Amino acid sequence: MMEIDFKINAKVEVLSIDNQKIGNGKIQDLGTDSIFISYPSGEQSVGMIGSHEILKILYIDDESHKVYSFQAEIINRIHDRIPLLEIKKPTQYELIQRRESVRVNVILDLLIYIIPQEIDLLSIREKDIEMLMKYYKKIKAYSFDLSAGGIGVVLKERQIEGTQLFFYIQNNYFKEGFKGKVARVIENKRFGKRLYKTGIQLLDLDYKTEEQLIHFIFEKMRENLRSR
Repeated sequence: MMEIDFKINAKVEVLSIDNQKIGNGKIQDLGTDSIFISYPSGEQSVGMIGSHEILKILYIDDESHKVYSFQAEIINRIHDRIPLLEIKKPTQYELIQRRESVRVNVILDLLIYIIPQEIDLLSIREKDIEMLMKYYKKIKAYSFDLSAGGIGVVLKERQIEGTQLFFYIQNNYFKEGFKGKVARVIENKRFGKRLYKTGIQLLDLDYKTEEQLIHFIFEKMRENLRSR
């Protein structure tokens, strides 16, 4: 089995051995036989990680679009400016191929909030965004396609590329909101109205949410096939 090419600053997700998510972290340093990751951020992380505990780690390689899943023992907890966990490098792992490119045509109602550029969207928590929503511009929209990496929506107003967004898909399947940014805009005139087909890149997805999206997409694909 080939060794994983771990990279500094790459994202990891930390789960308990029974697959309960603890939080997200980043690789801060690499040793010969160990990996140093930032202490996982998340409300579930407090008090959940004990010394020499066995954890499940999901390592996301954004260059290869792959996810590596492995178990790791905590060797040391380091109390520094950035609290760290030292874990053993894996000798075995499961390779999970990401399926971001799978896309389905689907119409969904969305409620979108425009997030000012001076706010670091990736570092802000959803509950903080919810508290500040009354200050943000709110837009109603609908989608025309969806993948695990992005969503295409139709807007009445043009949004420039790079605009930060936080949005809810208004159905019973998705309970939590999504972070994203405008990746592309195509102007479209229809029945005398000017509309903007807008591609939104999804940001900061955890593995669980990505799997939920993929499950939803494949369900919709099966529905579309049955209706033909």
